[in-house]
Amino acid sequence: MAVEPAELYSPQSQHLSLVEPSSVQESEDILGYTFIHKSEERSCDLVRLAQLPTAYLLGLGRAASHLFNYQFRDTSDAPWPFAQRQEFNVDGQVLQAHVTKANPELSLGSDDVTTQIIELGLGEKPLIGSSYLWHMAHATGFPDRRVVTLSAPGEMSLEEKAAEDFGLMRQIAGDSPINVITNSLSTKRGFTVAHINMLTRGEAQINLSGVRALAPAMGARNIAEQERFSEVDGDDMAFIQDQTNRFYRHMPGNIFHELQERPEEIGVSTAVIWAYAVATALGQLPGQMTTLGGNVKSAQEGLDWSIMKEVVSGNRVHVVAGADDPLWKAQKEQFLALKKHAPQTQIRELEGYGHVLTLDGPGMVRHLTEMELAEAA
Repeated sequence: MAVEPAELYSPQSQHLSLVEPSSVQESEDILGYTFIHKSEERSCDLVRLAQLPTAYLLGLGRAASHLFNYQFRDTSDAPWPFAQRQEFNVDGQVLQAHVTKANPELSLGSDDVTTQIIELGLGEKPLIGSSYLWHMAHATGFPDRRVVTLSAPGEMSLEEKAAEDFGLMRQIAGDSPINVITNSLSTKRGFTVAHINMLTRGEAQINLSGVRALAPAMGARNIAEQERFSEVDGDDMAFIQDQTNRFYRHMPGNIFHELQERPEEIGVSTAVIWAYAVATALGQLPGQMTTLGGNVKSAQEGLDWSIMKEVVSGNRVHVVAGADDPLWKAQKEQFLALKKHAPQTQIRELEGYGHVLTLDGPGMVRHLTEMELAEAA
């Protein structure tokens, strides 16, 4: 039997957690980015390993209950922080987004609320699996804000999807402040939204507070010789494909590591596999794989270096990356060069993390909050 919506959408912090967050210490290097050290390693003792299957199965149960309630129950009166699927008319086109309003107990007017816009990574589906965890982490971590998850690019290029996102953000948020939160492949999408906004004039602009890039996956292209920050040619397709292959090889080990660290969250995320299994049963999987391949190709095309410099110069950009992420290792010099160009850019590199960051939703929200506070200080 499925649980009641009130139980299903309770804050993530109330769910079982077998692993306590490790304390951290910070050190600043000469370039001004923050490296977050893990001050203690978690032990892999037999007792904790024995608990992993139970926690994983609990996560599966959470995912099943969420999908059942979301698809088949009347959730119009579900308690906060339930995310409602809403439709918006943008230039004659009906677009969908999943919206959690600010906590009504705070009695905030819609014009006073900052909107957190979440753009999904490769293969993620709105409010299924990891994207559900990420959305809820934002809703409970920022109760005074509106949280919105947008759909994946589908058959669009990342640039085309960014243009669609821009109109949708304007429709959802109006003149209220917006933070664009990107994950992995959507980095280019978020930077392109910011660039579109810089090219827009007057009332047609959105009130963009900043871009928050987690696990960035966006390489610079067309770098002038005198500005090169690396001996590697970022436009070399062989290098780009090699980095893509390194990423693919990294993911299974990264996910296995997360299974040990966050078994319940991995269980919830398995719902994405169910979604693709349903697509297979309906004969839709080949088309979806082709679409994902197109998304990867669009990301591989990268973004012009001049545009990246414009975006960081004209916007508050925060970057959070895992030190073990092969894509970050390839892009680190690029983002440090951007920080030299725009010193207000903030970068956090997390020891012990790979490319998968959003499964530790509360931890990532804490980092984003601390970066905002540091910026305001």
